[in-house]
Amino acid sequence: MADIKINDLTAYTDPVSTDVLPIVDVGNDLTKKVSIADLLENAGTGSAAAPSFSFDGDNDTGIYRPGADQVALTAGGTQALLAESTGITIPGNLTVSGTTTTVDTVNLTVKDKNIELGVVSTPSNTTADGGGITLKGATDKTINWVDSTDAWTLSEHINIASAKEYRIAGTKVLDATSLGSALLTDSTSSTSTTTAATPNSVKTSFDLANAALPKAGGTLTGDLTIPDKIIHSGDTNTFIRFPAADTFSVDTAGSERMRIQSSGSVGIGTSSPAGKLEVNFNSSVDVGLVLKNSTTGTSARFYSGSSIVGSITVTGSATAYNTSSDYRLKENVVNIADGITRVKQLIPKRFNFIVDADTTVDGFLAHEAQIVVPEAVTGGKDATKEEEYVVTPAVEEVVDESGNVTTAAVDAVMGTRTVPDHQVIDQSKLVPLLTAALQEAITKIETLEQRLSDAGIA
Repeated sequence: MADIKINDLTAYTDPVSTDVLPIVDVGNDLTKKVSIADLLENAGTGSAAAPSFSFDGDNDTGIYRPGADQVALTAGGTQALLAESTGITIPGNLTVSGTTTTVDTVNLTVKDKNIELGVVSTPSNTTADGGGITLKGATDKTINWVDSTDAWTLSEHINIASAKEYRIAGTKVLDATSLGSALLTDSTSSTSTTTAATPNSVKTSFDLANAALPKAGGTLTGDLTIPDKIIHSGDTNTFIRFPAADTFSVDTAGSERMRIQSSGSVGIGTSSPAGKLEVNFNSSVDVGLVLKNSTTGTSARFYSGSSIVGSITVTGSATAYNTSSDYRLKENVVNIADGITRVKQLIPKRFNFIVDADTTVDGFLAHEAQIVVPEAVTGGKDATKEEEYVVTPAVEEVVDESGNVTTAAVDAVMGTRTVPDHQVIDQSKLVPLLTAALQEAITKIETLEQRLSDAGIA
């Protein structure tokens, strides 16, 4: 082959491992050939400072073999990555850029004691919002920081191991069998003590900044914040609850029995009392009110301001409904002189009430009796009044066992309407007039009898 300069040779851009290169055997002063595969296979071991393969002008950066079955990358004379049969070791810092990093292993072991998330140039609560850990399952199991609530939010239950406890600021607040001493105080001092109180018997959440739960016989210090209700242990359909703002109710057997409204009105058997006290009941099953006096005397009193104006008294065999009548309460006292005349103006009637069509009774029309005995009738003829009524019923707040509101409370929508303001009559107020008329009639009868007797007729 004629002499040819290397620069004149055609470039070979796609060599394979079996291609050969000329090489000088210095020991024997011979020119030989070597395949590319043999050349690379027998490269020197090298070191971090002088790698087997390096770059022109940067001799301490490249590839070398630290030991058997190992290959390493070096940068600036320092090992940057070690690959061996057991895995890959990165002795320096590792920066991974991109949007998703996937680690496809059974276990991830990190020797560092601290893992930082959300590391940005200017960290804030806003940049931290939503950060956390997600475990994939049928539904995501998450631990996330939520900036709007200033709290870590867990999507699942927490099940701590036996003999472990919850602590706040290093102080126990709850374990599997008892509340911590930070929530419990004795009845004689502020010294914290443990008690038999258990979390299962107190279905509520505590405002730990303001509340302390006393042991049996102790004193509650501070406020106890309850999101919805206090439930009787072992009887979950019996409880005290707070169904709306400034409202208190009592439920038994799953039904509301009593409610105190923000106005102070009390309803028993109704959640919307029409007065300061309203009792709704079925007389075929219940008695609306029982006053059981263990002796004789007054069972009830009625006041107008600070003055007694009536009472209910009992004896061993009878009940009296009394109104004030002492002479010391009266003035301008005169006898009734026109009893018969006024009684003749009364117009007794027989009638039935619209709601009870089958019962006919004796009585008066209130406005007619009012002309003769005004004090016997309350109200005016054809009077009306404005009545408040429920347009849309209220919706009570519903809270689950975790304290989460599942149904928000909605106040009732009320309206007003014009309704009759019916007159009422107290027929006992007719008794004085009837008595006077009867006395007048008796006097006339006696006078007639005497005249007949004097005439020899009787």
